Amino acid sequence: VLLGIIGISLLPAVIEYLSALLTGNWHATREVDERTQRTASGLVSAFANWHLERGLRSLSHVDRAVDRAVER
Repeated sequence: VLLGIIGISLLPAVIEYLSALLTGNWHATREVDERTQRTASGLVSAFANWHLERGLRSLSHVDRAVDRAVER
């Protein structure tokens, strides 16, 4: 599976592992190899980091919009 422009190629095992985590299939997560766990962990970390940084960058736009609304 290729993820967008960044070109991350994921093994089916990583997708299955993430799916098991999302659905609460804990039994399926017990026997996953360490490489798959590390890959999934890195992907989740990058996803969360991207969204947090994007939110912080857009915060300045919200602050300006609020300032303008208060001035009116």
